[in-house]
Amino acid sequence: METPTVRLATPEDEGPIYALLLQFHSEYPLSRQIPLVRSKVEAHIRMGTRRDGAVIGVADALEGGVIGTIGLFPQEWWWSDRWFFQQCWVYVLPAHRAEGRVGDALFQWAAERRAEFESGMPPEARPFLTSMDHIYGDRIEARDRYWSRWGKRVGSIFVAGLPD
Repeated sequence: METPTVRLATPEDEGPIYALLLQFHSEYPLSRQIPLVRSKVEAHIRMGTRRDGAVIGVADALEGGVIGTIGLFPQEWWWSDRWFFQQCWVYVLPAHRAEGRVGDALFQWAAERRAEFESGMPPEARPFLTSMDHIYGDRIEARDRYWSRWGKRVGSIFVAGLPD
């Protein structure tokens, strides 16, 4: 399997991205407690596809069709006026996950976007970082190992109030 190409999403990708995120939500452990709001998801997608406050990458299959996506949203740290990317999602269709190439391509694309943003900033505004997290109910240690290839672990996520 060749490494897929990741490109900047366009308005034509809005439908396929929504379909991927709908599937992502169905796999998400919090989806049973927190419903998806279509209008909110679509608004976030448009922010990236229309260059209005976000950057979204899509991975295309060699045979055509979007098979993965990553959403990066610039934000300020709550304690500072410095900016960073908040990775709001990264998702790859199950049939394309086995070798990790699609995920690797999405993370590499995100790293390149981060470097581009940082290169345009004055030195006193650096570093421009990317905050990445994942919330899955299974294989957390394996996922942590995979994600550690793309960033340094600096904490954990705990969610209170979930039923057992």
